[in-house]
Amino acid sequence: MSIPTSTTEQSSTVKIETSSYAILAAADFRYLLAARLCGALGGTGFATVIGYQIYQLTKDPLALGWLGLVEAIPALSLSLIGGYIADRYNRKNIVLLMTFLEVICLLLLMGLAVNPARFGLWTIYAVAFVIGLASGFHRPASTAL
Repeated sequence: MSIPTSTTEQSSTVKIETSSYAILAAADFRYLLAARLCGALGGTGFATVIGYQIYQLTKDPLALGWLGLVEAIPALSLSLIGGYIADRYNRKNIVLLMTFLEVICLLLLMGLAVNPARFGLWTIYAVAFVIGLASGFHRPASTAL
């Protein structure tokens, strides 16, 4: 398998070989790609499982709409503030802190899944709201990395 390359002449005597895959030689970039892949899979899994759980509890499609609204409103309304903070402070620390908060929320949801009728639907909505808050800061900071 050959890697596509292009030749660029920097001066009359030096040729530099560049590759479209040269960035993958940087370990930090590979870690970033792996983290984003895991985050995307985890976010999709969360949305699927929590939606299924709410539908199983209520049998009401409107409850799924409320879930989306409860998570989207804080995420969208805080995106501009999150972008401002990402420009002013260390983006890596913001991403790590918000990822930690999201993991804590997902562990809490896992605990709630053991007996969801005992805790009620509002607790699931509250945790989804906190995840939306974290997303309002996480997405702008991770996009700017």
